[in-house]
Amino acid sequence: MPLASGLPYNYVTGSTTSGDLGATTDWFVIDGTVVGRNTGHGDAMFEVDPFLERFFAMGDGRFQTKLRVEAFNVLNHANFVGYSGTYGNGATAGPGFGQPLTGITNQLTARSLQFAAEFMF
Repeated sequence: MPLASGLPYNYVTGSTTSGDLGATTDWFVIDGTVVGRNTGHGDAMFEVDPFLERFFAMGDGRFQTKLRVEAFNVLNHANFVGYSGTYGNGATAGPGFGQPLTGITNQLTARSLQFAAEFMF
């Protein structure tokens, strides 16, 4: 069962405050101090990946078959890898700050099954 702490992400303003020609990834400043890199942390990630396998003798025992079934993320836990670090320039955080980003590329795979057969002789 893989288990990991949440991935870090940066807090940014979402606007250009440094005058660098439109880049909106300026770091957030609190009381004149720049908030450091990777200050935010996402939710913990975990998944359960069980498998079953069985050998079967065929004929006089010289031949064997191995059947295997594997399940990945069997609990179907949502494991997000991207979070919104856009705080804004106001005294309070903007909507969505610290929330998981949407889209399939910001989430690890959902539950899936895999079957395999191996013949040995």
